[in-house]
Amino acid sequence: MAALIVAAAQLADLVTGLNMPAHIYERNPIAAEILASPLLSIGVKAAETLLLVSIIVIARRKSPGIALFVAICGTAAGVLGAVNNV
Repeated sequence: MAALIVAAAQLADLVTGLNMPAHIYERNPIAAEILASPLLSIGVKAAETLLLVSIIVIARRKSPGIALFVAICGTAAGVLGAVNNV
C-alpha cells in the first residue's frame, strides 16, 4: 500500500511538472534540460519511482522502519513537488 501511495505522489509531481516551463522556474541547468524534454522527464521520473518502490518492497521484510521512512520521504517529495509546480 505504501508503494502505491509513493507512486501516486510521484505521478502527481510528474503531471504538474510537465505543465510548467522549465527554463523559467528551474535554476538548475541539468534539471532544466531534463524538464525541457517531456520524454526524458517521464523516463527519469519513472526510474526514480521504480527505485523508491523497489526499496520499499525489499526493505519491508527485513527493516520495516527503513521502508516506512523511504515511503514517507518519497510521498512528501512527490506531494511537495506537485504543490510547488502548481
